[in-house]
Amino acid sequence: MPILVLILRLCTLRGARRLAYADVRMKDFLLTLLHLAVMTAKLCGPGGVRAVIAENLVLKQQLLVLRRGRRRAPSLATCCSADSGGSS
Repeated sequence: MPILVLILRLCTLRGARRLAYADVRMKDFLLTLLHLAVMTAKLCGPGGVRAVIAENLVLKQQLLVLRRGRRRAPSLATCCSADSGGSS
């Protein structure tokens, strides 16, 4: 069983007293280590630098789309909405 799974199971024992701040910090730390291991494995493989650059570009594009504000259409007045419903 991987060490990461064992550590995460120890952090979530049912009878244990939970320290929310410490749990979040530990989880963030473990995820950072896991991310570092994955990036190292990708860089060591064939075409690794290109794969990492491509992944970063896709993630940047996804962040741009998620952070973009939504433009909503202005609400129609009651007389306009009744007219548009009958014309179709």
